[in-house]
Amino acid sequence: MPMSALARISRLARFIDGRHLVSQESRRRPNATKRAEVNRNPSGANDIDCPMHIELTSILDQFDRVQARVHRLADNLTETRWAERADPARWSVAECVAHLNLTGRAYLPLLWEALEDASSRDEPPPARYRRDPLGWMLSVFMGPVPRIGRFRLGAVRTIPEFVPERGLPRAQLVAEFDRIQEEQAGLVREADGRPINRVWVTSPFDQRLRYNLYSTFVILPKHQRRHVVQAERVWQ
Repeated sequence: MPMSALARISRLARFIDGRHLVSQESRRRPNATKRAEVNRNPSGANDIDCPMHIELTSILDQFDRVQARVHRLADNLTETRWAERADPARWSVAECVAHLNLTGRAYLPLLWEALEDASSRDEPPPARYRRDPLGWMLSVFMGPVPRIGRFRLGAVRTIPEFVPERGLPRAQLVAEFDRIQEEQAGLVREADGRPINRVWVTSPFDQRLRYNLYSTFVILPKHQRRHVVQAERVWQ
């Protein structure tokens, strides 16, 4: 890609991130065991009395919304409709959730490593977190796949490591999804007040792709929403 195009993308990403101000109250406190390993900022930026960065509260709200939709599917579908494919060529609802669990398990150690890197840096947090150009592009295109009739536009083939196993029990899938969601939310809270736009995560889907930790936090709930919408459409 020409450098002039990259420069334009970078400026556009900074502009959009500067306007992205959506806030919701954060939910549960994290209980991940590694929490104690990431020491709090001596400046007190992460103290409980300090308001969280508005960009991070937005991410927590998106995680919450996705989790509620997964539970609504689990509560409202019969065991048959949860587990079976409506179309032999498309994932079942269970497979969509299993794929999200595979993705979450792959990202968690990468998130911890990047957060520990950010915590070790003697740098003040930015006034506003920003995505890098690649992270911005991925997050923009990570939403639900549009459809025209039975055709899905822009769908990509999942690499074998993230193709979900079939036949896993509903209770097991939802419990693991909840556990991963809670740990991811805890990481977002721990990230508050740290220079997470200056540390990098390598995509477990493609080792050639790297984006900053803040971009990763933006991408994850968008990827989840993509597949929850897919799951909601299975029996439509």
